[in-house]
Amino acid sequence: MFKTTLRKALCANALFSLVCGLELLLLPATVAALLGDIPTLPLQVIGAGLLLFAAQLLWVASRTTVAPLQARLITWADWGWVAATPVAMLLLSERLALSGHLLLTAVAAVVALCAYFQGVGLQREPG
Repeated sequence: MFKTTLRKALCANALFSLVCGLELLLLPATVAALLGDIPTLPLQVIGAGLLLFAAQLLWVASRTTVAPLQARLITWADWGWVAATPVAMLLLSERLALSGHLLLTAVAAVVALCAYFQGVGLQREPG
């Protein structure tokens, strides 16, 4: 069912988004402490959004034919996340601990890998 590069990348993205979303939603104080001086409510809101995003990713990946437009929009959203990360780090620089900078960089790197492989998959998919 999930044999193509695009489907695998979308599913990997969904799994990563699901794990991150659950951590942010269910363990916001732990994540906030790791990041630095960050309030928990925005983390929970981001977590809920990531859970919705993960559901959308799985829905797109599980269709008989992956809709190229939907996959492109998801990929652009991922690249947007990657581009927004250094901006957020700059804006929150006084509130972020070193561990927060490292964590945000690591998350952006994983999201960039997902976006990259989704792009590769989109080039290989017919249509």
